Amino acid sequence: MIKMMPLKQVCSGIIDCPHESPEWLSKGIPVIRNFNLVDGQIDMSDASYVDESTYTKRTRRAVPSAGDIIFSREAPIGNCAIVPSDFKCCLGQRLVLLRVNREICSPEYLLAALLSDFVKTQIFQVEKSGSIVSNFNISDLGDLIIPIIDRQESVASVSDTLNKKLLINKNICAELEAMAKTFYDYWFTQFDFPDKNGKPYRTSGGEMVWNDQLKREIPKGWDTTTINEMTKSYRGVSYDKKDLLPTPENGVLVLRGNNIQNNRLIYDNNVAYVPHSFVANEQRIRAHDIILTMSSGSKEHIGKCTMFQYDSPHTYGAFLTKFTPDIDKVCFVYLSMISDFFKKKIKTICNGTGINNLTNETFDNLVFPKPNESVLCRFEEIVAPILEKMGACEKENEELTRLRDWLLPMLMNGQAVVSD
Repeated sequence: MIKMMPLKQVCSGIIDCPHESPEWLSKGIPVIRNFNLVDGQIDMSDASYVDESTYTKRTRRAVPSAGDIIFSREAPIGNCAIVPSDFKCCLGQRLVLLRVNREICSPEYLLAALLSDFVKTQIFQVEKSGSIVSNFNISDLGDLIIPIIDRQESVASVSDTLNKKLLINKNICAELEAMAKTFYDYWFTQFDFPDKNGKPYRTSGGEMVWNDQLKREIPKGWDTTTINEMTKSYRGVSYDKKDLLPTPENGVLVLRGNNIQNNRLIYDNNVAYVPHSFVANEQRIRAHDIILTMSSGSKEHIGKCTMFQYDSPHTYGAFLTKFTPDIDKVCFVYLSMISDFFKKKIKTICNGTGINNLTNETFDNLVFPKPNESVLCRFEEIVAPILEKMGACEKENEELTRLRDWLLPMLMNGQAVVSD
């Protein structure tokens, strides 16, 4: 039997977190922020912390307890996870604590319901109604309809299994990218790539020469280059709200800045679809293309980018630009664009101009050391398989997400059952 109930009846409390933004620390008591909610799990690989005093202030309305659900009401809207046992934490901005009424359902079941397409569709419809812009109102959240069924444990078990596998793959991607970045740093920041004897070049006394553009020494025989010299770039699709399609049928999903997080592509309920006729051939996304946020209301989002390891059916909005690297420099270009050097330069540009906007000329002025052909070729040979493995994990996660989104509603409405 299925009983439809609003979330405000399923929960004994829907508690908003304080809205002020404190100073985040590198150690202390962990803060759950919206990007720490990944596929039904809490992912603290990019963690922020607060001190005891700030923790007390941020938990004055409620202390997160085991079994509570944390729900993000800003992009990515709808991300959620359960607070585990013996986990002291507080919440970041625009997060809500759902205190589950366990006489009605288990926290694990409610989490599965919130992640299902049944609830995601409701969130999407509220967004499109114009009642919110970038965050979900508490009243709208409380009105979400949750299907309450008898065999809740089956749904929760399937959802939890798939979510854990999704997070494992995400963690594998993070480790692989960290490995690739380490190679890049050793070779092109510290200049300790293997010399002809297999020893680290600079540490072993390799000859260095001064470069006026970079204001530093670089290996003899190297030159300088820019992103524009190594890529072709194309600005994204322009459209008005009236151009958007109400459903994905016969449309193309438009990726925007909020879909890029920690160099990875994420999806949320704040989606937009445009007719195929709006998308020029050069605005289609192919393997090894990089999309980067050029404009945003927040300086923190400028310069965010991600690379595709396989062709995508999606396109990207006008506030983004696509960079297509030269075929022999794919790994070098991407890792240059996610390097600390690149991020610091972008931040300096934005802070210096006071404008949250990059132009194509920006990428003529970002100068990188250009390795000789043999070093570059060897780097691509080593790093390309690492990025390909990341792509395989991301592809698997797309398939697992589709499976979860297809299966959960069927389990909830009784069209499918899990055998004991």
